[in-house]
Amino acid sequence: GRLAEELVRQSRCDVVAVDPDAEKVARLRDRFQQAGLYGARIALHVGDPKSCSFPPYVASLIVSEEPALVGDAADPALVKRLFRSLRPYGGTACLPMPAPKQKAFAEAASACELPRAVVRQTDRSVLLTRQGALPDTANWSHSGANAANTGASQDRFVRAPLTRLWFDGSFRWFRTPGTTEVRVAGGRVLVRLNKLNAIDVFTGRHLWEAALPPSHNPGGEIVAVEDAVYLTAGSACVALDPATGEKAGQIELPEGVEGRWSNVRVEGDLLVGASGKQLVCMNRRDGRLLWKHERKQKVGSIAVGGDRVFSADFVNRRRGQPAPDMSGFTAQAFELTTGKLLWEITGASDVRYSGPHDLVVASGGVYKASDGTRVRKAGGTWAITD
Repeated sequence: GRLAEELVRQSRCDVVAVDPDAEKVARLRDRFQQAGLYGARIALHVGDPKSCSFPPYVASLIVSEEPALVGDAADPALVKRLFRSLRPYGGTACLPMPAPKQKAFAEAASACELPRAVVRQTDRSVLLTRQGALPDTANWSHSGANAANTGASQDRFVRAPLTRLWFDGSFRWFRTPGTTEVRVAGGRVLVRLNKLNAIDVFTGRHLWEAALPPSHNPGGEIVAVEDAVYLTAGSACVALDPATGEKAGQIELPEGVEGRWSNVRVEGDLLVGASGKQLVCMNRRDGRLLWKHERKQKVGSIAVGGDRVFSADFVNRRRGQPAPDMSGFTAQAFELTTGKLLWEITGASDVRYSGPHDLVVASGGVYKASDGTRVRKAGGTWAITD
């Protein structure tokens, strides 16, 4: 039981251990109970480690204190069972075994064709890692789902029948519109309440919490990508380290642009956003301004995709009031890296971009993203020509 004990003492991990010896398990339970660890940080079960089935994606680390308990590690059924329980984004099974068995294990893992599995061999152990995201999954990184503002998840992995992986009732969710925001990226759920909370999306484990910047009001922007979390705070866009929640940098609105950040979108190394009538594109790594464009009216919507930026005027739709006249409102398309104006259309707002079809959806209809040609009028029929 020393390996399990040191994992508890030297890490933040919660430990679930399995051993076939009921007397040993009882003895260790007493020891951990006396240390104040049992039930809080560690749980012990009697069973066969080779056939024990844990929930999917639950383990950041799977280890064995006794190589003999692993049995024939080259058994494809065991390899699949181990991999099933590994957490995406780096979950690893570290199994002690001699070199000949390591080679057989690597061959068995390759034959199983496990998606995004990586096998490494060391002097004493073989390591099976689930790298990156699950196949066909998608983040919910921005307001409107993603940088393209599609308004719908691009996830193709989740399908019925659905089951619950975990449940957390510790948060008090605020019902005021705009107060509570949720983003998902890099295997983390980011929840903004009175603080920003990070949760492991696969296990529900609380990772960190961070105070919101003083100027980040309930309507402030949140963008979560795999290597950064951005929070707007007036004229500043604060970057947090997604692994720790600590401040990693800050991007200020460029000189000559006043007001507050809005409609922030992140695409690769670029950050696109607006302040009032100004549309700006900056390098998010070093804060350099790449280009800016002043529109005739306040920027109300931004979508980024296909190496282009699509922007539309702000429309103040008041509840209970007649629909505004859209004839004077415009949407524009710009080259992402240079800011070159590609096209402009009238009578359009609330732009969304469809990458698979290279189309822009706006209030006035559906348009070709390449040149702004309308292929479907709002409420009308399609008119696509090659």
